[in-house]
This record gives sequence, C-alpha cells and structure tokens, in this order.
Amino acid sequence: MIARFSVVGKNVEDGEQHYISILSDVEKVVNVRSFVQHKPEKLSLSVDKLFPNDTTNKQLTLEYTQNPVWLQLNTLPTMASENATNALQVVTSYYANNKMINLLQSVPNIDMVLQVWRDEALKNKQLNSSLAQNDDLKLSSLFETPWVSVAEKEDEQTKNILRKDLISQLVSRKEADFQKLQTLQYANGAFSWFPNMPSSAYITSVVLEKMAILFAQEKQSPALHLLLNKALQFMEKEVKNEVESIKKQQTKGVKSVFVSDMAMRYLYAKTLLQNEEQVKWNEK
Repeated sequence: MIARFSVVGKNVEDGEQHYISILSDVEKVVNVRSFVQHKPEKLSLSVDKLFPNDTTNKQLTLEYTQNPVWLQLNTLPTMASENATNALQVVTSYYANNKMINLLQSVPNIDMVLQVWRDEALKNKQLNSSLAQNDDLKLSSLFETPWVSVAEKEDEQTKNILRKDLISQLVSRKEADFQKLQTLQYANGAFSWFPNMPSSAYITSVVLEKMAILFAQEKQSPALHLLLNKALQFMEKEVKNEVESIKKQQTKGVKSVFVSDMAMRYLYAKTLLQNEEQVKWNEK
C-alpha cells in the first residue's frame, strides 16, 4: 500500500510518499497431541481441541512408531550443546547426555538395534530429521524463518545418533559439561548465569534440581557430591532469608504471600537427596 501526504499553501506545496507493508492476519499453527498404546485395542482420540472454532483450513497428520525409544533418542540431542557457555545450557546439556547414556545402556543388545537402524537409514536414505522428512510439517513460509537452520541442525543430530562410537562420545561430552559446571560454581556454592556475573539463587536452584535428579545415577561420585553440597549450603541461606521475609510480611498483615519457584526447587532437590540412604547432608 502507498500512503501519500501533501500540504498546499498559498505559494508552497509539499508532499511525501511512503510504502506500507500489509501483512496477513492469518497465522499458521501446528498443534500436537501425543498418545500411547501398549496392546492391541481400540483407541479413541478427540482432536476437536486441536483446531480453533473459526478455522477454515484444517489438516490432520497421524504419526506412529513401534519404537518410542527412537523418539526419545531423537529428542534428547536437541537439549545437548557442545558450545554451551552459560549455566542453564550446560546443566541441560549434562542432563540430556546422562539420560541418553542411561537409556542406551539400559536397552539390551543396543548395539545390534543401532546397527539395524544404521542399515535401514542408509538403505532408505532417511538420515534426515522429522522436520526435513515430513512435508506435512512444513509451512509455506518455512524458508523465511530460522526453522531451516533448526532442521539442518536436527539432521546432523540424527546422524550423530547412528554413530558407532555414540556412547563413548556422550560420555566425553558429559565429562566436559561437568567440568564446565565446576568452573561456573563459585566458592560460596552459587552459580551465575554466565561466567563473572553475580551469584544467582534462581540459576543455582535450576542447576541443583537437575543435578539432584541425576545424583542416584552418578553412583555418588565425590565431585558431584561436593558440587551438590556447596549448592545446598548456598540455597539454605537464600531460602532462610526468604522465609524470614515472608514472616515479616505476615506480621504486617499481608495475606497473599507465596513461596518462590526458587525455594520450591530447593525443597524438591533436598527431598530427592534425603531419600538417598547413603546421603546425610546435616552430619556437621
């Protein structure tokens, strides 16, 4: 659209012309609903809520697999990053690599299964990600968005899953991530978002929660024990200050007082750690 403005005086006339972009008010949205079926039976699913009431152009795609583990393996690498630099990225990458290692090691004859997948993928040329393979998931404006680079990254991750040295590669990445976490933890036990930034109770609570979940799987390594113990000591002080602040507000008559997400993560992590029989955090 072209917008023209003009001003006319007795002896002077001036004007401007501008091009204004008109964008469509229609947005394409992809909604997903997952389901699981363990045995032969009739399964009824309602898909009405997937489509808004005023939708005119509807499309439904059904995807299923007999190997849900493969879907997990495809998903976890998106959480892992070799170039993670901040505490949230590093702990998420460490968590994902741990889950993948435990998943692979818990499946009997996993090497045989991966070899079958390699052979089938090479035979059918299906080494691409789900986004790259499924045309039904592609929108008309896909190549105008960052999703193209996301699809290319997923392609590379899918190929990495089929590497013969996958487990050794994951172990190496996990160890690298843990070293990064040790570097990001300050002497007071806290973590910051990025190196050299101030200590953050929020960031520390997120790291503590994820590491506490994995603690039982780590066979209580001394390094992890020390990292968790220092983080707990820092969080205990932060939560104590929060509780004192809540009590002061209550004495002033404030009724709507809520515990922060940070405090809830700390309590959840401490509950997980105290459930481990060999862990005694309050010995001293």
